[in-house]
Amino acid sequence: TKINQTNTEGNTPMMCKVQVVRWKVEIILNSSLSISIVCKNFLESLGQRIEKLSNRRIIDIYGEKYSSLEILIQ
Repeated sequence: TKINQTNTEGNTPMMCKVQVVRWKVEIILNSSLSISIVCKNFLESLGQRIEKLSNRRIIDIYGEKYSSLEILIQ
């Protein structure tokens, strides 16, 4: 596992390259997040299904707001 660290205004995001089944992806580790965001194709390839609609709003790093479409309950 390769770990990259970048300091940004006092925050230290940690990125890792990981493999989940056949997918190789980069992830950002952040233990303070209340949600995790993954694409629908990724969930489907893992055999997971969406269980209910979401009413959460997500704000990206540029301040743009988006609606979360669905929720997977673990």
